[in-house]
Amino acid sequence: MTDIDERLSALLHSAAPEPPASVAPATVMDRGRRRRAKRRISAFAAATTVLLGLGLGLGLSLSGGGNGAQRITPAQPPPARPQQIAFQGVTFALPSSWHFTRPVCGLPQNHTLAIGTWTSLCSYVPPPKVPPVAVRLVGLYGPRSAGGTGNNAAPIDWHGQPAWITTGTDQNSRTATLDLPWLNVMVVAYAPDAATARALLDRVEVHPQRDLALPPDATSVFVQSFAGHDGDGQNRSITLTRRADVHTLLADLRVLPLITDPAKACATPFSPDTVALTVHGTDGTERTYLARFGDCDQLTGGTGVAAATTATLRADIRRLLPNSGLAP
Repeated sequence: MTDIDERLSALLHSAAPEPPASVAPATVMDRGRRRRAKRRISAFAAATTVLLGLGLGLGLSLSGGGNGAQRITPAQPPPARPQQIAFQGVTFALPSSWHFTRPVCGLPQNHTLAIGTWTSLCSYVPPPKVPPVAVRLVGLYGPRSAGGTGNNAAPIDWHGQPAWITTGTDQNSRTATLDLPWLNVMVVAYAPDAATARALLDRVEVHPQRDLALPPDATSVFVQSFAGHDGDGQNRSITLTRRADVHTLLADLRVLPLITDPAKACATPFSPDTVALTVHGTDGTERTYLARFGDCDQLTGGTGVAAATTATLRADIRRLLPNSGLAP
């Protein structure tokens, strides 16, 4: 090689870059893993930033604004309220774990509120070994029945309603009975001891109306007299459908003067001079009014008020139901 050739070869080697060093396959794979890990960390950091921002915004809105440092307060559920069961003009606040059911023969089951009364004869049911803690709500009167009230007890004022409380026993249970005649409700509490039974009555609240709640018109009126006695062979009832007869009784009821003072409630049991008037309104309503004559001269309809009966109402009932048994 001449001197010129040697110089040209030296120039070419000096201008060319260094040949790349050989890299092992494991090194290449490790570099790929590091790059993928960096990308995952970056994505997680970005998502966390967004979520923190949303959470902070939610916390500020729950705490009432974003002025200054705010504490994130989780939403609290509303406080639990006892379930109230309505029956006619009263409500009963169920204790926790209690349930309510339709009535059955015998005593109610333990921790049960039984509503209403049975409509057929019941066979004998043996008393439970352990007396239940239970309550029964029933009506004092209806189209074909009327129970007594005010026996062996002085009247009291129950949240503005006339009432009577009596104590006794039923099978092997102690009972406390609250009669509310103007609301047509009787509350019977059962317990192993008298104090527990009486305490259950304190869960009763009253919701009276302002008048007798007469419908604007009626299709019929069922009249049932409780005069006489069982087995006397007298059918002392009638269903009035003639418009003139229906309107006559409605007119008699509308003019009765209202009584709202509980101190003026009758303090005697229902007497034979008692008539139930069940009005079937054209609006689909049905309400039974209990008219008492003689010893009481008051009418109630389960609304929380009473009315004074009149001689006109008595005379019209005797005319429309000739065998009513009412005294002239």
